[in-house]
Amino acid sequence: MIGEIMEKIKFKFALAITFFVSTSIFVFFLNDLAQQLEYIFLPVFFTYFLIDSLTVLLPYFNDSIFSGKLFVKFFKEIPSHSIERVKSLAEKNNRIALLDPSS
Repeated sequence: MIGEIMEKIKFKFALAITFFVSTSIFVFFLNDLAQQLEYIFLPVFFTYFLIDSLTVLLPYFNDSIFSGKLFVKFFKEIPSHSIERVKSLAEKNNRIALLDPSS
């Protein structure tokens, strides 16, 4: 699980660095072309970083290291608790956290 997460993080980082380097090359060395391609670059970058940001904010899509799912292997089940009840409470709390800005 951790290997998959790290591969995803490495891919996102490499993609962001690629965007940065390619944009820098266009802006500093091919300025005329950069101005012409601005109408293509900006929506692509905006869409990528918007989707990337939303995947961090939405609990269902967030499988990054800082989401707490890394510690699943340390989970100790209490016999008197129902797993289905815990799942339903987690889903309810996730929906409330997404919709309620005060929580």
